[in-house]
Amino acid sequence: MRVVPVSPANRQASHASKRQTRRGYTLLEMVISTGAATVLLGGLMSTIVVANRAWSPDLKPAIKTETSGLTRQLGIDLKSALYFTERTSTAATFAVPDRDSDGQPEILRYSWSGTGGDALTVSLNGGTAQVVVADVQTFNMDFLLRSVIAPVIPVSGQNRSIVFVSELDGGKGGVVDRSNLTKEDQERVGVIESWGFTVAVISGYASDDEWATQIDKAAAIYVPGSVSAPEISKRLYPTNVGTVFEYSSQRDESVYATRWDSTSGTAIDLENTYHYITQTLPPGDVPIVTSSQPLLALSPTMGPDFEVLARSTASTYTASLAVMETGARTSNSDLAAARRVFLPWGASSTSFSQLTTSALTIMERSISWAAQLDDAAVRRRVLYFVENMTTYDTRDFDRKIMFESAGLEVRLLSQTTEPGTLADEIANSSAVYLTIRASTDLLLSAVKDVPQGVITEGLDWMTPLGFSSGLDKQSVTTLNIKESTHPILAGITGDTVTVLNINFVPVVPGGTLAAGALTILETSGKGKGSATPAVVVIETGNQRIDGTSSPGRRTVIPYYSTRRSDFTANGYQIMQQAMDWTASQPEPVAVKSSSSSSFSKFLQSFSQ
Repeated sequence: MRVVPVSPANRQASHASKRQTRRGYTLLEMVISTGAATVLLGGLMSTIVVANRAWSPDLKPAIKTETSGLTRQLGIDLKSALYFTERTSTAATFAVPDRDSDGQPEILRYSWSGTGGDALTVSLNGGTAQVVVADVQTFNMDFLLRSVIAPVIPVSGQNRSIVFVSELDGGKGGVVDRSNLTKEDQERVGVIESWGFTVAVISGYASDDEWATQIDKAAAIYVPGSVSAPEISKRLYPTNVGTVFEYSSQRDESVYATRWDSTSGTAIDLENTYHYITQTLPPGDVPIVTSSQPLLALSPTMGPDFEVLARSTASTYTASLAVMETGARTSNSDLAAARRVFLPWGASSTSFSQLTTSALTIMERSISWAAQLDDAAVRRRVLYFVENMTTYDTRDFDRKIMFESAGLEVRLLSQTTEPGTLADEIANSSAVYLTIRASTDLLLSAVKDVPQGVITEGLDWMTPLGFSSGLDKQSVTTLNIKESTHPILAGITGDTVTVLNINFVPVVPGGTLAAGALTILETSGKGKGSATPAVVVIETGNQRIDGTSSPGRRTVIPYYSTRRSDFTANGYQIMQQAMDWTASQPEPVAVKSSSSSSFSKFLQSFSQ
């Protein structure tokens, strides 16, 4: 299990500026969630109805009103549930679509102690539980569950034509007779069509003219694991139509990555829930098959613009679900002709019928994303400098996924990039991230006075970027909180915070601190005398150590040489929020409060 980054209840504080452009929930998502929740609702409502009938002769009118309001509101909430994180006989925690226009789903938790006479309560976004119905004698939320595939209503004007590639010979126009497909591939085609897509099964050996004719009509291409011929791979690579690949040899090792591995398991470790493909699923381990199967594991030596959505649960530094945007750089320095998705299943021994509901959700949304039906919002870009574009190490792999999981686009760039190109790349980014391996000789003049945000791990960058006149060295494992209201510490409580699982003693700002610098976290000073600044920021316009005004936000966060397994959940969250704050323009950041007026209105709904 990975360190889960920012919880749904807190992470909106660090992404408020981005959420203004994030799209709402589509009709497809609402139909699917309604179909899934209806089964749950039936079981729960029957419990309440039975209990209501049993009590009716002796209930007072006020209690009857309470029960009626509860039944109505539970029905509304359960029908709009996106996913559940807790489901027991006495409690249920689930996400519902945004209700206060901040772009974030709300997290509701209904619970009862199980003791007659205690209250049934509800909480919003992890806040204080509020009483919904007092003096409850019996309440049971045991659910009867079954998986359903909701019907899809296509949006008028959308191209939903999918080419399903087969190794079988085709007839006229390269079209393959579906009855000749394997049972597994027939199931795939049927499921894709159930999502409102039109599927044409085309032979990978069709003539060039036949292939071109079919591809010109397609919104996306789906390549099942049964396709393995190398000549088909060469045909797919330059195609300017979005393509979804299952686990097969079509993942050309000379193009997309230098190594693909296989691990066995049932789940993937979902890292990035901001991407369209994964945004309806909870973070953490997500089961995708019902029994142990071979699953894809992509090594870190992939193309520099791969975006990792999920890692393998068997190996930290591999990717199980990854995507490439149009124009993304491949491992052989080419540019992707269109969107590409790499799914973790499809091995010959994997039965399609063993895919879970979560896997089918990933599959459907992958096809929609490849077909550009996602209406995705533009993300802020972070420019991340590396020493070697093709063999960046595990620390870079960690940081890239960490920031992408915070809703940012991360673009890797060599620190030896030609100055003109470097200036253009910086101008098209929201922030620059400098590791301790980034050379001051090569990059200082390019980044010192840019209006974009700059975040550094410290060391040689501390004084040149204007934080302090010198350096110090102290442990940064547990830090004192100095500015608890700063957005970098959103959701972090207490007087101290443990950031790492290891004892780490790096270089931190020392000597005289810049007049415009603000210490967010400081070292404890144990064994080294007085406390020393650790995490330090300079707001746009504030004074640097050389007396000049900072043209953009600057942040030092001294965690060089650390890896994801070294961070606590709080540490992971602080790293993400530091990057997000640095990449944002100066503006107030609103933190969602569970005690807001919207919650008061929500509670009032039970009595209406």
